[in-house]
Amino acid sequence: MKRVIVSLMVVVGALGSACTEEEESLPAAGLSGTYDVVLVKDPQRDGSGNPLEGDLLFVTSTDRNELRVLDLKKDGAERGYLRAPNPLEALSIPVLDRPQALARDVNYGGDGNETGGPYVYARSNGSTRISVVAADRSLLRQVRLLETSQLVPSGATPPPPPSAGPVTAFAARGPDASGLSTLYYATQESTGARLWALRLPGPEALLQGGALEGPVRLLEGVLPADVAVSSLLVLPNMQLAVATRGTAASGPGKSYKVDLQTSPATVTELNFGGQQVLQLATHPRLPEVPATESTPAVAGLAEGARIFGILDPSNCGAGQAQCSAGVLAVDSATGEVLKDVTGHPMMPLGLGNGLPMGLSLSTNTSVNATESGAVRMLGIVPLSNGNILLFDALELRLIDVDTFENPADPDAVEDAQAQVSLVTAQGTAETGDITVQVTHGVTRNETYQLTYQGVLPGMSILPRDPAASDFRVPAEPIKGKGQLVQPGDILVLFPEGVGVQLCPTDLVVTTVQPSSDPTQLTLTTNSAIPPACAGHTRFLVRAGGSQPLVLTSGSEGYLQRLGLTGSFSRTGSYFFHPPGYTGASEGVDVSFTVSNPRVTGLSRGDRYVVSTLSRFFPYSIRVDTNIQQLQFFLLPGPVVQAEVGGTDYAYIAYPSADGVLQVNLQLVFPDVANSRGVFPFQ
Repeated sequence: MKRVIVSLMVVVGALGSACTEEEESLPAAGLSGTYDVVLVKDPQRDGSGNPLEGDLLFVTSTDRNELRVLDLKKDGAERGYLRAPNPLEALSIPVLDRPQALARDVNYGGDGNETGGPYVYARSNGSTRISVVAADRSLLRQVRLLETSQLVPSGATPPPPPSAGPVTAFAARGPDASGLSTLYYATQESTGARLWALRLPGPEALLQGGALEGPVRLLEGVLPADVAVSSLLVLPNMQLAVATRGTAASGPGKSYKVDLQTSPATVTELNFGGQQVLQLATHPRLPEVPATESTPAVAGLAEGARIFGILDPSNCGAGQAQCSAGVLAVDSATGEVLKDVTGHPMMPLGLGNGLPMGLSLSTNTSVNATESGAVRMLGIVPLSNGNILLFDALELRLIDVDTFENPADPDAVEDAQAQVSLVTAQGTAETGDITVQVTHGVTRNETYQLTYQGVLPGMSILPRDPAASDFRVPAEPIKGKGQLVQPGDILVLFPEGVGVQLCPTDLVVTTVQPSSDPTQLTLTTNSAIPPACAGHTRFLVRAGGSQPLVLTSGSEGYLQRLGLTGSFSRTGSYFFHPPGYTGASEGVDVSFTVSNPRVTGLSRGDRYVVSTLSRFFPYSIRVDTNIQQLQFFLLPGPVVQAEVGGTDYAYIAYPSADGVLQVNLQLVFPDVANSRGVFPFQ
């Protein structure tokens, strides 16, 4: 009920406000091709750790061969795209042709938080070039266009040949003690993938035409043959994570952690459940929560302790029945799948048929609809179905909104439930005629109906020859369900036309026999057709005899027939791990028995309705595309999280809208069409 009231409040609020209070925004930037975003934090901070000027969000404008920069000012009225020297225009940073992917310098400071560096990098699919862009707001220009095929390699003697293939992935480590950034990139050669490292001096040196800091270095012994690199991730302590894609011959690609402090590099395989990974991500340090008089201490996590991957559902290994779409996490030290809060290996985290389009991880992030304050580690995943999924990256499971709303009262969280009612001509009433078993974490929201003497599927309007004494029905009206009609079933005749009267005399099936047509069955009845109904050319078949109940579900339609003392049961896989989960892969989805039949009390058409409730409400956000300003924000892309002026936001690229959507995580509501708390930058 709480969620219903909240939903109504949001809808009413949306009528009076199309977007946030920041509607008085700076002019649009005219983006065209928003395929990626990266956040560069302002290195200058005040005494409270807040940026002095504002963090910068870089976004591609692919069709214009440029980058644009959103200035995340604390004052929402001033937040907008940086102005060009002509203040009527947004600043444009020309880069390589059709930039589609971005990377930035990443380091980890003494407090375990991410620190940036001087550069943002841009690449294009199928290109051998990489743009190096100075990220400082006083520069903001391309300082070098790298042609990777012209970089001279170093390493072995003789040195390896230069790269000739396109760049498929990249990542960068911020300046080390010598002040040099390191760009890592992968290329696809005719002989397979190769991984490179290039040291870069500061922007001033490159602007003055200075040389790169030494030749590019080939990182040998890292990648197997016959793979392509899909993602690179910079980790603390001179470590790098690499995700690869395989071929039909090599099988699914694998992921690896590479320790660059050793020579040769130490490689550890990351086990993402046998699936290849599209994108890798990690997190900053999560501090320990000290003990208080009433609560024990809560352990923290070192930066980079977990590596998260967006799974690729398109390519499975041998013997796997199906692949999962979602997010999975492994231990950075061991490479094994992590255990969630229940103590069992976590499940891939996703929602319905939506494919993850991006992934961002943040610590101590405030989210609306909670009474417990900030989420200690939050994952944000935009999905291809338009939803924006939030998950608990510390407990490694989806956020159940029921639990989220009242974490201090675990008894208020209800297990899966079932409700049974009997619908008759006199009305609807609860009944104990059917007993139901469900399993929390397996049972989903579904509605089942058991109709007494219901019409069998595919047998509602069947033709008959008035000159024949028998009847023909489909042998298998629903593929895979077999023969449905049986002795004891009821035939009802009626003439053609609209609003016609049914024959008042029922006929009961006595035999079911094959016919000369293998797709048809021949039925005989217990009595002759009444003279008044002899000319009727249509008939239907109702369930009767020992199985007069027709069982259907809202999602599947016809399931089977049941007797007045019959039962139905099905199992299913766990789709989340509930409290008390013991490690089983499957459980009872629903099982019910008609246990108290009242044969004399049921009339034709009366039906039992069994409604199963999962009591699981994952936290996801939808955008109200009925609002004109938001109508094209349909297909999201990559996401970053940023705290601006003490408020937690998600910034999501939307290729469908040629824009970036700002989502105020403290204002939006789950599972409603949000217009309040979201604001477009285009």
